[in-house]
Amino acid sequence: MIGYKVLNTADMNVRVSAGPDLYYNLNKPVAPAGSSYKKLSVGNVINAGVDIGSLTIDARYSLGLSNLNKTLGQKANIFSLGVGFKFQ
Repeated sequence: MIGYKVLNTADMNVRVSAGPDLYYNLNKPVAPAGSSYKKLSVGNVINAGVDIGSLTIDARYSLGLSNLNKTLGQKANIFSLGVGFKFQ
């Protein structure tokens, strides 16, 4: 993953990053009859985040590149939002 701080002050940081993403399914997924899901898939991720004091907020989008299920043509496209608190 490659990242860059767009804004870096004493009170606030704004950052972006991008890179590869790997998914490995630990559970046996329930698939429709006549099809099955892959355990491993590959993708790309784009991330943007802001740190305000001790509060951190991140938005992330993972774009799946490989099909999880060839029969259904499914890919792992995931949007996630994270909120955290840093102890300093």
